[in-house]
Amino acid sequence: MRCTACRFSRQSPHRAGCSGAPGETSTNLKLEARFDDALVTDLATAGHDVEVLPDAFSDTMGHAGGIVHHPDGLIESAHDPRSNGGAASVSTHSGIRIC
Repeated sequence: MRCTACRFSRQSPHRAGCSGAPGETSTNLKLEARFDDALVTDLATAGHDVEVLPDAFSDTMGHAGGIVHHPDGLIESAHDPRSNGGAASVSTHSGIRIC
């Protein structure tokens, strides 16, 4: 599995002192390039200061991974294509599965 949903970010000016934070120099609404153009237009029309980032999967949005532990013992994991990490899932029924 991969965590591939489009991401957006709007950092508070209170985080402005965080080194490398997406909102360090601005507080506009940042969108990955995969968002629909009509949505971007609607957000701008509604008064949002929108910045579309050049990358479809931008490091600016951070990295995420996920783990789900199912009642039947299956553990599923997902990695983020924005990072160089990976994910491995373990099941008491079928061993290890590399994703």
